[in-house]
Amino acid sequence: MKIKIIGTILIALIFSAQCAYPQENECPCNQGSSDPIPPTTGLPMNILRFDVALSNTNAQLNWQTNSDADFRYFEVERSLDGDTWKKAGTVKTNGTDATINNYRFTDSNITGLGVNVVFYRLHLWYFNDVVAYSMIRTLNIGNAKGMVSVWYNNASNKLQVTIPLVSSETNAELALISSDGKILLRKTVTLAKGYNEASLNLPNGLPAGMYLLQVEKDKVRSTVKFVKQ
Repeated sequence: MKIKIIGTILIALIFSAQCAYPQENECPCNQGSSDPIPPTTGLPMNILRFDVALSNTNAQLNWQTNSDADFRYFEVERSLDGDTWKKAGTVKTNGTDATINNYRFTDSNITGLGVNVVFYRLHLWYFNDVVAYSMIRTLNIGNAKGMVSVWYNNASNKLQVTIPLVSSETNAELALISSDGKILLRKTVTLAKGYNEASLNLPNGLPAGMYLLQVEKDKVRSTVKFVKQ
């Protein structure tokens, strides 16, 4: 508590930990909830990159910061439905002002979770006990079984799609579908044998939320879900 006297008026200024949210109406402490609400746009300050990829049966998470002086540690959180989150592990920071700091975390045996899609985010803890969250990353582990995987690139507003093909060259029909079943976008791509990379430009102004990507090839239809931030 700091005491400041202005004339004959005594003012008591009580300072609490600084809120991680720049706008007062975004702060979870003003929402009547004890569970912090993650930001919906951008990466937290000092987080330059956050990627998730499938490596054999494991999820490999990599992220990059430009300063760790303010961070205590990172908690890696995992969700199977994009709503309920559990801690997958903790990574200590380097605690330096280095220009670039690289981190990685392996979430082992995720192909044994019994789902095709896993969501990840970073829970950041600062030295002043302020907390913040990274963007959510979506990992489709169906590729371990030869299925389609997607990754939403928030910076470019594109959906990156990986489509495996075991047969000869063919076409695939991509369809972006809203959570209520409305088809928002269609695209045809040509596939070669092996793993194919394709991108889908999402419509400008598309609201944040859960969406489906439907891929039809050789009369086989696959559907995967992803979260747009």
